[in-house]
Amino acid sequence: MSVKAKTFYWKGKKIVDTEDKAEKQQDSGLKNSSPTRTIGDEVMSEKLQENSTSLDTGVMEGRRIVHMKFLGQQMFCYACKSILSLADVMDEVRSGLASIILIKCRCCGRATRVQTDKEHKDLSGRYHFDCNTKVALGTINGGIGNRHLNKVLTALDIPEMHWNTYRTHEKEVSRGLEQSAEESCIAAAYEDADY
Repeated sequence: MSVKAKTFYWKGKKIVDTEDKAEKQQDSGLKNSSPTRTIGDEVMSEKLQENSTSLDTGVMEGRRIVHMKFLGQQMFCYACKSILSLADVMDEVRSGLASIILIKCRCCGRATRVQTDKEHKDLSGRYHFDCNTKVALGTINGGIGNRHLNKVLTALDIPEMHWNTYRTHEKEVSRGLEQSAEESCIAAAYEDADY
């Protein structure tokens, strides 16, 4: 019997987890099997998820916020121009509420990158997804923050928005709101001075 110890850190504390591989194989009845997931007609190894470095990647589960017209315009293979299917999703990388989906073409087998929302440039020249900026504006307008937003998203089975992503978009929106408020105050002062 071989006991393998796995060491990792969780919430700043060192955790040592021991597992007995022989007992696990006997209990499950599996010997030297590799876990696989079926996507459409393809069989994909779990190594796709193991190799990803971001916590926000994986095969899609749950709901997403999607700009339907924009998504529909991209659902064609870049190589052979055939129609793509969401049943053939290979991978997803989330950025806040938006996603970049990798879809395998059924005709030529090449992967095409599809975005779920439009992008815009902020003042620093970085690209941001529209839905992330709009949700930040909506939460500021509603008087709630990232924690309350994530509670609503969890109830809808939509992946949560990371606080750092939320803060980035909140800063982008805050600059515009401050500028708008300043212009409004100046206009009110001129109007007041006229009377």
